[in-house]
Amino acid sequence: MNRFIPAPASIVTACALCLGAFQPSQAQNEAGVGLWTKNYETAIAEAKSAGKDLILVFTSNSDVKICQVLDRDILNQPAFTGPMSEKYTLVRLNFPREKMDQPINEKVQNDLLKRAYRISGFPTVIATDTEGRPFGMNGYQPVKPDEYAATMLSMRETKKRRDEKFAVAKAVGGLEKAKLLAEGIPVLPGNLMGRYYRPQMEALVENDPNNETGVVEKYSRILADVTYSQQMEVLGNDVQWGKMVKLTDQYIIDNKLEGVEKQRALMNKFGVQRRQKDIANSIATLIEVVKIDPKSASGKQAAKVLENLRAQKLQEDLLK
Repeated sequence: MNRFIPAPASIVTACALCLGAFQPSQAQNEAGVGLWTKNYETAIAEAKSAGKDLILVFTSNSDVKICQVLDRDILNQPAFTGPMSEKYTLVRLNFPREKMDQPINEKVQNDLLKRAYRISGFPTVIATDTEGRPFGMNGYQPVKPDEYAATMLSMRETKKRRDEKFAVAKAVGGLEKAKLLAEGIPVLPGNLMGRYYRPQMEALVENDPNNETGVVEKYSRILADVTYSQQMEVLGNDVQWGKMVKLTDQYIIDNKLEGVEKQRALMNKFGVQRRQKDIANSIATLIEVVKIDPKSASGKQAAKVLENLRAQKLQEDLLK
């Protein structure tokens, strides 16, 4: 289910309660490994003091082989850590399979950041400023460590362009403002743009009524998704399952969702119905998802759940 992401300042405040300060030894620094910290609050403070940005690596290197490869071949190589540590504070956020092996305060911090940046797979590498706003993302790439470093360092040009365009946009209005904002908002997957650049996106939509930038429809859709996610979060915290189902139905209607987007919303609806233990409507929702597109990721997921439910029902009948 889509979840509301706290404002960057909230992330820093929450993580400040999670971990104590981490200071690598000189020997660790010389080896390269010690240039990584697992304490987000400490990283923010260090980055601000040194005028750096942050690299957040979401990894499960005890469980996912490709994460182990990324660690071995790139992240712990001096050819990567050397140039990177000059411009970025390096943060490693690990998600081991065995949660008992991880201190609870570290787990709380990492789970918060995973949720904040909508991490769906490992490894994921994110470049952010010290306010928590992402401006670049990457994953595993079969390249040399210095080449990977060059890619991540080049993302700071995106941040530079962002800041320059946003600064000029403040002084102008109308289509000129919209075009500047369109040039400055970083391209990010999912609805991360709407979560971290909502004011700029709303201003763009407002100042470009004829969609001359060509992104108004896309941005409006992202903003609607963010609003929906925030409302679902509030209702979920209050255990308002019925209202969440109605909100999802209205969200589908208002935004005229079709295809994969409608399937994703319906899977949100199914998740709520399952919590309600509403078996009949859960099955109906899953069937609707499969009918839209049985070959999509959501369609396959729904079909698998339906198969499991049928098997469970058969087993229950046999035991009667």
